[in-house]
Order: sequence, then structure tokens, then C-alpha cells
Amino acid sequence: MRNVIVGLLAVAGATGAALGQVKLQLLANIDVSGAVAVGSPDRIGTNVAAVAWNGARLFIAGLNGSGAALDTGIMEVQNPLSSPALGSRFATRSTNASRGHTSMTLSGTSLFAGWDNGAAVVGGYAAWDIDNTASALWQANYRGGGTDIDPGFAGSSPSAGNLGVAVLGSGRRQLLNATTGAVIYSGANGFIFNNNPSGASVAPGSNHRDIAFNPANGDTFVRVANSIVRQTRTGDNSAINNNGQVIFENYGSGGQGTAANVSMQNIAFGYVNTDALGAMLFFNDRPATNTSGSISSTVKAVQLDGTPVSLDFGSFNITSTTGAFDFSWDQATNTLAISDFSNSRVYIFSVVPTPGAAAILGLGGLAALRRRR
Repeated sequence: MRNVIVGLLAVAGATGAALGQVKLQLLANIDVSGAVAVGSPDRIGTNVAAVAWNGARLFIAGLNGSGAALDTGIMEVQNPLSSPALGSRFATRSTNASRGHTSMTLSGTSLFAGWDNGAAVVGGYAAWDIDNTASALWQANYRGGGTDIDPGFAGSSPSAGNLGVAVLGSGRRQLLNATTGAVIYSGANGFIFNNNPSGASVAPGSNHRDIAFNPANGDTFVRVANSIVRQTRTGDNSAINNNGQVIFENYGSGGQGTAANVSMQNIAFGYVNTDALGAMLFFNDRPATNTSGSISSTVKAVQLDGTPVSLDFGSFNITSTTGAFDFSWDQATNTLAISDFSNSRVYIFSVVPTPGAAAILGLGGLAALRRRR
């Protein structure tokens, strides 16, 4: 099946222009304000900063936006598509002001989280069994950042199935054993995904905020200074060069120096149709901490080469005063969960190509399959 996906992705380059627009159909608009309410014994922080979703189970994680130390944690939102209810907090840790969770990733029954307390600390990356959250499966000594499951280079070992991370200050893909948390590739020997990348008006720096992998070939897409840097994989721990390529950039009026110090610049990889021709990246365009506007002006999508994709939210609209959103894509259901920092909500969308795009993409997929025969 992997070979079919790779073959179809090649056709996507020829038919990608058809993916000009996709429609986001709202399935759930969940109020999670109780998870950050002052006085709640299960308060996960002052704001929801990260989300993880697998098509059935939904988790949120908090950030401390207060001016003093505060406990942050993670919480399951039960029955998210029918009758949402907030669960109990776990992963509770005293967190410095303006710090907290940076990302989450679900894989099977394991939940992986990045947590930034301002410096490397045990628990910067950690894993939990979602059916038994009393204690972490493991905790690693890092300053937490982005997380995603590394598919390897077309399934190569040892990367495939383990936890890829993007760390502030390091331009290398680092890799942790998903079962034990042991370091497989470190900041000293992981392949380089960002180092003065081509296509940048100004080098974006190394304050990496999030990471996503192409599940078909292991290419990386990293958020840094409100840009997206793509790196083409050539092996389990090698890339086509030592630079990477900028496929999206918006430093805003403050320039790279301001954008580089803005957190919660997030990303998720998704196929919007099951024949894999709709590969795209969802992200938030957040060059400043006070980025304000509608969800349709802040949440964006591009194809893998950076070509913009128009997102049709229909009649749904909200306004954010921060532009801080996080994303979690479930391939099995073609659904996207988006957490909203400003409004303490989580939105779950079914994502489909517009009819015209779907028809053209379908023809491209059929042509690919015929060529394979």
C-alpha cells in the first residue's frame, strides 16, 4: 500500500493545481473553558495550547499565561462528537509563567507531549498510556517543542514509528524511542532540517516550534519564525542537503526578530482524500503574539511545495485575538481538530475537496493506477 501512496503522490505534483480549495464541515464546536477555569481542581492552565485527536478520542493540554507559577496538565475531552464532557487532569506539573505545553501526538494508545518550562527539564518530552494516565510511561530531559511520529524514509528503521521532535536551538531532526524515551538521534547526529534554508528572504533562525512528517516518505516540515521549512529525506537519517527550503514565510511587520520569538506556530500534515492526491499542510499564520482576526484569515493551508490552498469554512467563523491555534489530523476519518487558545474551544471538522477538485483528483488517481498496471 505504501508503494501505491508514493506513486500517487508523484501524480499529485501534476494535478496539484486542482486542489485549489477544500471545504471544512463543522462536526463539533466544543466549549472547554471549564478546563481552564479559575478555581477548578482539574485546571490545565490558563489557556488551551495543544490538541491531539485520533478520530474518536480527544485530548487538550494547557499553558500558563499568568504572571506566576501555576500547575498545567493534560485532559481528555470525552465523547467529543456526541455529548462532550471534561475528564480529569493528568500530567500535572508546576509551570513557570508564560510556559506550558507545546505539542501533542497520539499513536495507538500512547500520547506524546512536549512541555516547555523555559529550559531543559525531565518531562520536556513525555509519554502516557491513554487508558492508564496515573503515571508517565517515560519522561525525557529536554526543553519541549514539536512532536510527530516519524515514518522513516519509506518505512526505514530505526526511525519508523518512533517520536520525531523539533527542539528550540537545534536545526536537526531528533528522535526518541516511542516505547522507552531513549535517544536514537540527538542534536549532534540527527539529519539537518533547517540551516539557512533556500527561499528565505531572511534566514528564519532556529526557534523551532512544531514539526510534521510526510507519512509517505519522511520529509519534514518545521515551523520556525512563522515560516515553514521543508526538508527532503534521502534516507533514515539523511537529507538532500544541509539547508532545507522555505515554502511559506510571513515575518509580519515586526520582521524575523519578532516572529522568531512567537510561540504556538503550529502545523499538521493531512491527506484530504483517501487516494493521497490531496496532501497538504494546515498551519496558523502567527507572526506576532497579538495576531488578531477571523479563523479564516489565520488558519491556512498549502500544498507540499507551498502553493496556497483556499479553506472554505462555510458559515462558521470566530475571531481570535492571538492567532494561536493547534492542529491534529486523523487520516482514517479525514477530520481535523483545531484548538483555540483565545476562545477556549476545540473545533472538529470533516475536510473534503470541493466537487471540482475531487473530480480532477479522482481522474489523476485513476491515471496513476492505470500506469501502475
